Amino acid sequence: MSSSKWNVAAAIILALMVGSGSWFVITEKMTQPPEIVDEEPEEEEEQHRVELTPDDCTMLQKWFDNDCIDLIGPNSLNYGSSDVIWRVGENQQFLPSFSGDGPDAWSVQPPLPNGIWLDNSGVIKGAPLEYDSLTTTYLITASNPVGVTITELNISMIDIPPLEFNYPDSPYTFTYGDYVSQNPPLISGGEIITWEATLPAGFYIDYRGSLVGTALELGVHNITVFANNSGGSSNATISILVVDHAVSNLRYTDAPLSTFVNETMYTLIPSLGGGAVIGWGVTGLPAGLSFDNGTISGIPSGLGTHNFEVFANNSGGSASVLIQIFVVDRPVSSIIFPMELSFVWKTAVNISANTSGGPVVEWGFSPTLPNGLIFEQGRIYGIANTIHSQSVLKIWANNSGGSYVEEFNLSISDMTPGNISWFQSIIAFEANSSVQFNVENLGPAIDSWQIEPSLPDGLSLLEGNITGTPSERTGWQQYIIWANNSGGSLELSLELAVHDLDADWNDLADGVGTLDYGSSWPSLIVPHGRWSFPVGVDWNNRPIITASHAQKGKIIGYGHEGFVAQSSGNESIMSLNAIDWVCDGSDIGLVSRYNFYEDDLTAEGYSVTTSIDVNNLSGYDCILAEFWNSYGNTGNNAIEAFLLDGGGVVMGGHAWYWSYSNSDVANNYPGNSFAQSSGLFVSTSSGSVGLDLRNAPSQLHRPNAAIQAVENHIYSGPLLNDADAAFKESLTTCRWIGRVFGHKFVKWSILPGG
Repeated sequence: MSSSKWNVAAAIILALMVGSGSWFVITEKMTQPPEIVDEEPEEEEEQHRVELTPDDCTMLQKWFDNDCIDLIGPNSLNYGSSDVIWRVGENQQFLPSFSGDGPDAWSVQPPLPNGIWLDNSGVIKGAPLEYDSLTTTYLITASNPVGVTITELNISMIDIPPLEFNYPDSPYTFTYGDYVSQNPPLISGGEIITWEATLPAGFYIDYRGSLVGTALELGVHNITVFANNSGGSSNATISILVVDHAVSNLRYTDAPLSTFVNETMYTLIPSLGGGAVIGWGVTGLPAGLSFDNGTISGIPSGLGTHNFEVFANNSGGSASVLIQIFVVDRPVSSIIFPMELSFVWKTAVNISANTSGGPVVEWGFSPTLPNGLIFEQGRIYGIANTIHSQSVLKIWANNSGGSYVEEFNLSISDMTPGNISWFQSIIAFEANSSVQFNVENLGPAIDSWQIEPSLPDGLSLLEGNITGTPSERTGWQQYIIWANNSGGSLELSLELAVHDLDADWNDLADGVGTLDYGSSWPSLIVPHGRWSFPVGVDWNNRPIITASHAQKGKIIGYGHEGFVAQSSGNESIMSLNAIDWVCDGSDIGLVSRYNFYEDDLTAEGYSVTTSIDVNNLSGYDCILAEFWNSYGNTGNNAIEAFLLDGGGVVMGGHAWYWSYSNSDVANNYPGNSFAQSSGLFVSTSSGSVGLDLRNAPSQLHRPNAAIQAVENHIYSGPLLNDADAAFKESLTTCRWIGRVFGHKFVKWSILPGG
């Protein structure tokens, strides 16, 4: 059989099979019988070759590129998703996607919902006309003469949402306990599947949307009712007023009542019938009594017969009753003063007795009070101007119920110490420098002074003044001081420390020698506080590393953030010395920049926490942080508070680059936000990275020593020479800082060299 005839036969068979509803997919070209090829000379074959046209293609072929190409069956049919959600009345269309040659026949089983159809290009489109709550799976078949492909499509319907509805009978008014069955609302839109509403007790919404039930909750209720179906929701508001049955038979079974003045009376509780009470009222309630939802209680404060009226109301009506209470005296049963009658000579006295039992109508006392004191209506007042040894004073209180007598011990002694202070309660002294820290006593004379624990070596407490020359540095210590005289004792406290900046520098420079921080470009860290001092200065005597005591804490500032945590060489020794100096303990916190330093510190015995939140520094002994930071005012304030309270802080950062795009370094640079309290100022001026810590910087690099030297130069000597004047540039920076922070420094123009 010739090839063309075989293709025609195969096409007819395929068409019959597709038309009969059988499912199959042709994945390979049908097998054709071998053709018998006459062995003729190649020249003869060339002479008989015929040029093809589209008419030469069979139904299992297509014309392409001047040739008849075998068709490929369609496959991988899909519509983008196997799940489709379709709202009733909504026009949509879903386009098919497939591989292979295009189908020329499309079918779907079961039939698509009314309003949706499958067109001859495989597009599913239309708008469903009715709602079906079930999700239906449809088989979509696409075929051509050589193949078939099938896909499943799950179609879910969404109904038309409920439209506006209302309750024409709202607002409703019902009586408590009544059964209610109201007309359903007027509704438009899609079919309503569920109703929802938060209703007063006893009510519910039935399947029609009607309000049904028993009125069990009094008051006005504004209710939102929701009507729902798969397409959405609509709502309407109704108002329900439930009124009660009127109150009746209001009475108090324990009235009339007799009670004692200024004592808690027996509580009166009402009984009544009818509906529940919504509101209570009272007129003429005696002083001292309280009225709470019909209950009368309290402490009557006035004698006599008291008549008053009580009202009970609800939405159904009101009831009232008259009540009578008799308030009478009880005899006095005690006399109590709020403190012992031990007074201080020449000190004002004003003390009144408290009594229990009935009111006091008449007071008396014996014997006569010391000169200057007066007794009147249970009150002792005046100024005692004589010393009086302890004696017994009898005081009695009388009323119509009888008399009560109490005995008290009375004495007048010298004044108790008071109004004693020092100008600071937290203060540091300098080692090997004279101290005269005087007390201010605005109270009575003090006979003796005591202190615990003992002051540091070289210091003494003399008549409340701390004086002497401390011989060595000490940490912060709280001292309790007692001032004593015949009137008693006053306890005070001071927190003291002794600083030795030379010893501090030796600790920091121990084993360091020279430093070279490479290619970094640091800012100057200018010392300007009482206890600030440079640790390392560059070749031009500019401070690059600076330390300071700040109240009870310590801080080290580096002119570059990269100097803080070094792991090798002398720079590593410097980093560890700085941390050891500021850290009074082993718990150290690192901001995220310095997390890499964790292993070095752990090896040194520290307990390290990384990526700390500077807003919560409790639990740390010291921290590593940055001057140029994004902590904000809250974070920098937290660091300042941590430092002043005794924490150790190591910070690094430069301000020269910051100043290229910002201004006012004193007030706007983050690292200077607490410069006044820290004693360190990050300057926009830059210095060098090479430092020599084999010799300490001159004392004149320390602000306190330099200022004292200038004052001596001006007022008393010795005079500063040209060599001493080398520190003038640093003091000029301090003078600028002084203008910013309000410090008052002496005039510099008289220094040597201008």
